[in-house]
Amino acid sequence: MDGQNFQWQLPTLLYYATRRPTVEVLAQKRSGWGKGKEKRFQIELQKLEAPVDPSAAEVEDTTTLEQVLQPLGPQLAEPALWRTLARLRSSTPRFAPIPVVLEGRTWWVVRGAPAAQRSHAIGLDPNRQPRWLIRGENAQIPGATERQDLAFLEFWEADPCGDAAVAAPAFLCAEPPDQVLKGRLLRLRGHWFEVAEAALDPGSGRLAKFRVEPWKADALSLLRGELPARNLDPSAPVADLAALEQLGNEALIEWKTRALPGLLATLTVNPAEDLVIRLEKGILDLDLTAKRLRARLDEEARAEVARKAQAELAAKRGQAAPIAQGASTEDLELVADLLDQRKAILMAVLGNAKQALASLRR
Repeated sequence: MDGQNFQWQLPTLLYYATRRPTVEVLAQKRSGWGKGKEKRFQIELQKLEAPVDPSAAEVEDTTTLEQVLQPLGPQLAEPALWRTLARLRSSTPRFAPIPVVLEGRTWWVVRGAPAAQRSHAIGLDPNRQPRWLIRGENAQIPGATERQDLAFLEFWEADPCGDAAVAAPAFLCAEPPDQVLKGRLLRLRGHWFEVAEAALDPGSGRLAKFRVEPWKADALSLLRGELPARNLDPSAPVADLAALEQLGNEALIEWKTRALPGLLATLTVNPAEDLVIRLEKGILDLDLTAKRLRARLDEEARAEVARKAQAELAAKRGQAAPIAQGASTEDLELVADLLDQRKAILMAVLGNAKQALASLRR
């Protein structure tokens, strides 16, 4: 076959013949021990297309949102249309807005539906929708995520049910994946707030109660080694965690300079001992947290070195390079540095507390 005998191995011959579009065959026909006849011919492989079973067919909707909305034309650009739609939506029990005060100003909050649910309701694939429908036109979403199963808290400048309704929320805030709001820290319009009260209606899933208060780092909790980010949404970006820890360090420095001298002057022996013990335990907890974070960074650094070595080897072999796992570790390194800074601040506070305790014991 094609001038080869494949050492008379039939499996090898079949493997070769079934992987060529055309092969040339030299065949011999022998009768007894005499000289046989030779014949040359070609074998062409043809792919047989089996008929499609109609019962196995699936109808796929390839319609995009732009195609659906295109006939509506200029009507979609009218703010009055969107104000009317917002008013109708907000009149339903599920999307009823409730007022909330942020820095002396009243906003109206609505717990929006996850993008996947909104898409399913109008029969569209969420992966083919523009971002403005998924997240709200002109909306700012701190810590936004691509997950389609998460809801967003919509903050409206005016009551969407009222006459002065606006066409879209002013900004959005991603809801925690576990839907636990009370006690969580939220970054709203560049400021941090703590959710003091929150409740969902069990029937409709709407936001029934929602009250926030401006958040400020508690210096006394920082003395115990607690992290401000402990109440942060677990899915929040590491940059938010770093921002909170930075605010914690700043609050601790202010407390050390302004409040600590007066506190030490009023302490007796037992309270001073309690303060020293609290500080030493807090430093131990903080040190353990920082070491765990450093160990994680070292592990990711080793994994990145191994990945680069594999990528170089793959490039030499003409293979695809392995994909890098995870995001940049710069923010994590910043958090570790901030924890080291806090440890230094606490050590300074501990030194002052020990001096005060030694004076009281004399």
